[in-house]
Parts: sequence; C-alpha cells; structure tokens
Amino acid sequence: MSELKHARALDRHEWIGALDQLEKQRAAQYLALRSDVVDLARQTRFGFRQTEDNLNLLASSLPLEPDNSSQPNNETSTKNTP
Repeated sequence: MSELKHARALDRHEWIGALDQLEKQRAAQYLALRSDVVDLARQTRFGFRQTEDNLNLLASSLPLEPDNSSQPNNETSTKNTP
C-alpha cells in the first residue's frame, strides 16, 4: 500500500508540474498576443491619422466654389439655334 501511495504522489507531482508548465506557456502566449494587439492598435491609429492628414490636404487644395468650366455652357448652344 505504501508503494501505491508513493506512486500516486509521484504521479500527482508530475501532473502538477505539467499543468504549471502549461500555465507558464499560456501566460507567455497571452503576453505576446497582447503585445501584438497593442502594436496593431498603434499602427491602425497612425494609419487613420495619416489618412485624415491626406484628406485634409486634398480638401485644402480643392476650390471653395465649384468650377463651372467643366460643365457644358447652355447659353452658347441656344445662341446658335434660330
């Protein structure tokens, strides 16, 4: 009976060691994933700011009033008709 108790204690010790190892791996993977998500969020925020700056630059280069020169002038087409 003593050998059985000893074997169970060894088995329990091995299981606890294996579970501890798995927990350490899980914690390391979690920290790596969290770091990657934070990096992604920073890059996304930078990308949004860059896009906003580009849109503002584009908008500032556009005229304030629409340019009618690109649209056909109806007055010239009606003057030529009798």
